[in-house]
Amino acid sequence: MGRLLGLVVFFGLVFSAATGLCGDEGGGPLAPGEVRYHKVVKGDTLWDISARYLGDPWAWPRLWKRNPAIENPHLIYPGDIIRISTESMEVVGRAERETVVLPTIELPPAPPAEEVVVVLEPEPEPEALEGAIEEETVLVGPELRTAGFITTRDLAASGTVVRAREHKELIYGGDTVYISLGEGEEASVGDRYTLFEVGRDVSHPVTGRYMGHIIEIVGSVVVTSVYDDTVEAEVAESFREFRAGTRLRPYERPPSRVRLVEAEGGVTGYVVASYGGIGEMSHGDLVFLDKGRLDGLDAGNVLTVFRASEKARDPSGVHGTMTLPPRELGSIIVVRTAEKTSTGLITRSLQPIHRGDLVTTLDARR
Repeated sequence: MGRLLGLVVFFGLVFSAATGLCGDEGGGPLAPGEVRYHKVVKGDTLWDISARYLGDPWAWPRLWKRNPAIENPHLIYPGDIIRISTESMEVVGRAERETVVLPTIELPPAPPAEEVVVVLEPEPEPEALEGAIEEETVLVGPELRTAGFITTRDLAASGTVVRAREHKELIYGGDTVYISLGEGEEASVGDRYTLFEVGRDVSHPVTGRYMGHIIEIVGSVVVTSVYDDTVEAEVAESFREFRAGTRLRPYERPPSRVRLVEAEGGVTGYVVASYGGIGEMSHGDLVFLDKGRLDGLDAGNVLTVFRASEKARDPSGVHGTMTLPPRELGSIIVVRTAEKTSTGLITRSLQPIHRGDLVTTLDARR
């Protein structure tokens, strides 16, 4: 009982000076300049901790301080102490924790009075990866699997859904369909194909250059029977209803998770389109970018969205025309890349994001 009380008093004293060590209660989002400490317990994730203290589960990839000497810098362990502010999140080093001077506490139990000295032994080093909470991946929901990509290729000859076996106009998952493959294509029972539709054309918002058309992923089919003139298949999955004429291409497994990785170099580009043609984009919307693998962009890269610097005339006439700083609008995580374009998910939006806004892996304020 004495040790338990001593531990409670210890944590109340050591982290009480302008900071707090919090367990299940975060005390609401942090104020600017405020610092708190959180002790990791089993089941904690950086998403949960970020939501509790910062009011945004997507804030941690931007704030997390990575140690290049650590092989898996996004791993956190039960017992770790995380220092959190609106500017950064980082695990407090063991050396720093051991420099804390532990208090001596006097308790007045039944006579005679007894002095109790509290000594908190250092926690043992966790074994590599045992009990670790992996934070390097972002789970991709079913709606993101329809995101598709921008391409200039002509995919007309890749195959087509002829019709549903039951003469249905709208086709869903579990239905049986007849398909026609492209010239020279042969199918076998068990082969799988991706269902897609060709969406609208996309031009670059700044240069006006034609970039291609959007490919929207609808679902997939699996071949069940092969006949002389046609192929029968079952709709294995459908993200929405579709009709005869929906096209086919060789199956490519859609992403179910994305590993967060730092971009190898500085990449700056533009938001060129939104999924569904939305004019004002915000948190949770899918967007298409004009940079891809050939530009050094990869799935898992985090980009800052900002509006370019604008000019304003000084009404006093002292400075003439002034250049205003770029305005940060939010963050995007790349979920899929092509050679020259990529698809991203808006994970944070401070203001509506528009076609033509800039994106960068660098500090947009520089």
